[in-house]
Amino acid sequence: MTFLGGMSVQKLLPFGTPQAVRDETRRLMDEMGRDGGFIIAPSHDMGGDIPLDNMVAFIETVRDGDM
Repeated sequence: MTFLGGMSVQKLLPFGTPQAVRDETRRLMDEMGRDGGFIIAPSHDMGGDIPLDNMVAFIETVRDGDM
């Protein structure tokens, strides 16, 4: 079984700080991805209200595997 999603597009991505986005991304990667079977992604379509800095924080954290 593989899980897809996990990042909040209603609260965290539009209203959180870039550091909060990095922290939650790391937490999800650590807890959900520990033994594989997890594709980290926004929970569904990303709205236009997400600040670019938060998008970059999410993408860079996933890309770098920064846990």
